[in-house]
This record gives sequence, structure tokens and C-alpha cells, in this order.
Amino acid sequence: MRRTIVILLSLVLLLGVMQPSFAAGLYLEEQYAHLADENGLVIVDNRLILCMSPEDWSKERPADIDIVIPDGVTAIGDEAFMWQGKIRSIRIPETVTSIGAMAFYCCGGLKEIDIPASVIHMGPEDDKYNLSDVFYMCDSMERINVDPGNTVYRDIDGVLFRKDGTELLVFPPGRTGEYAIPEGVSRIEENAFNNCGLSSLTVPEGVTVLDGLSMCNELKSLTLPGSLTKIEDYGIYECPYLSDIYYAGTQAEWNRIEKGSTLPDLSKVTIHYGSAPAQPAAPASEPAPAPSAGQFVDVPAGSWYADAVKWAFDNGVTDGVDASHFGPDRTVTRGQAVTFLWRAMGCPEPEGSENPFEDVAADMYYYKPVLWAVEKGITDGTDAAHFAPSRTCSTAHIITFLYRTLGIGEDGWYEKAAAWAEENGLLSDTGFVTAPGVNCPRAAVVTFLYRELD
Repeated sequence: MRRTIVILLSLVLLLGVMQPSFAAGLYLEEQYAHLADENGLVIVDNRLILCMSPEDWSKERPADIDIVIPDGVTAIGDEAFMWQGKIRSIRIPETVTSIGAMAFYCCGGLKEIDIPASVIHMGPEDDKYNLSDVFYMCDSMERINVDPGNTVYRDIDGVLFRKDGTELLVFPPGRTGEYAIPEGVSRIEENAFNNCGLSSLTVPEGVTVLDGLSMCNELKSLTLPGSLTKIEDYGIYECPYLSDIYYAGTQAEWNRIEKGSTLPDLSKVTIHYGSAPAQPAAPASEPAPAPSAGQFVDVPAGSWYADAVKWAFDNGVTDGVDASHFGPDRTVTRGQAVTFLWRAMGCPEPEGSENPFEDVAADMYYYKPVLWAVEKGITDGTDAAHFAPSRTCSTAHIITFLYRTLGIGEDGWYEKAAAWAEENGLLSDTGFVTAPGVNCPRAAVVTFLYRELD
């Protein structure tokens, strides 16, 4: 696989100058066209084997295709969505148990994806570890979300790990800035950081073998632990702007580390022994003040959601994802959605205390909101024993939840709620429509609430 990434990159460059019909022919779309459903999905024996290319493949067309894989599909085959750069979201049902090699290869429009609890294998069938090619060249992907009920995988802040949290499997290629691998991680998967946009990476103590840093074209700073004993071939590869390595050990210990043949020219890199990057000085006395809505650097003044964010923050509906970011583009989960609604309605106490859901613990922030929402008929579980709090919501979900919360009219799935929202201008100027396949971000949710409740 290490050399494969180089071959694959060459193939990407080659296909980039060819007509799309070449790629379409390469993956035998003509042979499968008669089997495709109305959404262009080819499903054979409950296995999704191909997603047909859109007729309009032009560079000018944005990523605007939302895919909803039907319930009952049990597997997403190898290369099923390969080269589908116009797809912006894919909803995977709870029936899927496996996702094949290169399944989402070069899906450049995907910003995040949700892995349900049912998935027990991703990647090549003969390799339980190598998952990087599943999301290879998904250049916009910032989060890989995993349902907490999954027994094989988990995510920590949108980064894919083995369930026990000791193995980092895939870092979302579209995420930028700085990242510190959590303490307790002992293994980094081959190609885990392939093609990532990070400028700085910190590897924790306990990691003995460095692997996975290939073609990280923005990486400038790398912090390595004293526990390191080996840097694999392609462990640090094609990181042309790497300028500083901060190594916790001594120079003698650094020299004893076994280093792969593809290590970059270290004459161009400053190695800082026994040190870490300088950190800003901590405040001498008072702790930093609590953030305010105006401090969110990702909420531009005058944006369609700026007033709604301020309202939501001021009224305790939600705060930022950190002190300076609201995360307006992050898709809202079911647990978050009912919590926003519950807080907007004044945090009413649930009438009962019975909790039928195995995945809703009493110490979770959404515990009372979930009980309240189910009591009020706003939503129910995905089955009798599960609420799936980390499953993401579409605009259809959010508008329907709000419609039911307010008890405005006759219930249904989303059609009546969508008509009501359209009539009342809830989605005006947002760029969103009410549909099951359209992920609903934080900015849109607080805007819908603000326009109806303020």
C-alpha cells in the first residue's frame, strides 16, 4: 500500500486531464446503467456496487448531489463512489455492515460522513487495518463521525480510531491547522495522515513507530515523543515544507531511531532536541472570560446566520464548539437537535423517568432532552432500544422536529412541515431546502429556531 499511494496519485493526475467519459468507461457504467435506480445507484443482492456519474461533470458544477442509500443495503462495494466529486453527502443506513476498499476514493465534495453502529469492517477484505484508501483524496472531508454504538470503530472529534482509542486509523484529509494526537494512542495506521492539510502535528508519548505522514503539503511542524524507535518507509514522505521537528529525546537517541529510506532531506529541517514548540504564556491571574457570540471568528458579521447565532448564544440554546468558533457548517446530530429544541423551550422537565434507550446514558447532556422529545412525540427512537444520538440530521428532520414541537398542525413525515416552513420563510436566503438528503448544519438549525421563536 505504501507504494500504491504514489501510483494512485499518478493515476489521479492522468485522469485529471482526460475526459470524464474515460473514467465512466473505466468503471463499466454502461454495463450497469440498466440496473441503476432513480438515484443512479446500482444495487445487486443488497450490495451497492456502483454510483452512476451525473450527466453534468463540468468543473463549474458545485458538489450538490445528496445520496440516500436505501435501507436493506448490507454492503458498500469496492470503489462504489469512486471519482464522484459532485456528491456532497451520503447517508448510510443502519443495515450496512461493510464498506469496501476505495469506496469513497476522490469524493472531493464530501465534507463529513457518518458511520453507523452496524459497520464492522472498512477497507480491503484481506486487511483489517488499512483504511486510508477508503477516504483517499476526499480533500474536503473534515469529519468522520461514528455512532457510539459501533463495536469496532469510534471517532474522537471526527477523527477515526479503533474502538479502544489506541489506534488512529484515518485523519480527515480536509481538516487544516494544528492537531495533537490524544494521549493513550500507541499506533498510527499506515497512510493515516495521507494528503492531509495540517500545518502542525503532535505525536504523544507511547507511540514507538511513526507511520502515515505522506504528501502532507502544508505540514511545517512535527512534534515527536521520546518513545519513538522507528520511522517507517513512507512514514514521513513528500512533506516539502516541513521545517521543524521537535523531538523529546536527545540527539544521541534521535540517531538511534531506525529511519526509513524515504525520510526527507533533514539538512533542510531544524531538529529541536529535548523540546517542544513554544506555547503562548498562560495568564498570570484571572482565567479567560467566557466567550461571547461576537467572538466567533467563523461567524461573519452580516451573514444570514449571524443574528441567529447571537440569539442562540444569548439564550443558552447552544454555545461554540470552542471559545472562538461556532462551527456553523458542522452537521447537527439527533442528540444535539433535541437539546437545542429543549433549551429553546425553557428546559422543561420530562414527565417520566423511564429510559428505553441503551445508547442514552443518564450522564449525557442530551438525556433529559431525549426523554422530553419522545414524550412529546417530537421524535422517537431508531428502534425500540436505540435513539442513535450521534446520527446526523437532515433539514427534513429539523423542520419536522420544530413543527411537532410547536404543535402547529396535522402531523406527518416532513411534507406538511416543509410547506409550513416555506410559507413562514424559515429557509429564506439560507440556500437550503427541506429534504431528507440535505444535511442540516448548526447555522441552519439556530436560524430556523430564531426565525420562529424570537
